[in-house]
Amino acid sequence: MSPLMHRLAPLCLALALGLPHSLGAQTPEGGAPLGPLMVFGLHSDDMLVMRDGPDVLAKAIGWIAYDARDVMILEVSGDGTWGRVAREGREGWVAMRHLKPTEG
Repeated sequence: MSPLMHRLAPLCLALALGLPHSLGAQTPEGGAPLGPLMVFGLHSDDMLVMRDGPDVLAKAIGWIAYDARDVMILEVSGDGTWGRVAREGREGWVAMRHLKPTEG
């Protein structure tokens, strides 16, 4: 993927999901969670890492199954690349590139 596409991909995802794109973290419109979304692009022996901040270097605090179909986004990072989720009694951030609207 070209450097330009790496910069545009989060914006395209945010627009496709109907999310705002700005410099600060945003809650979905009306403050209601966005979803349900499904995890995709992972192998069956992998899991989506939930982190304590919107950064790949942030501490891993949980995991979401590769085939989860009930992920709800509470907040989106300003660049659209991270979503804050609540799972199993804790909140954390996951990479939006591994989420898409639930099919059927």
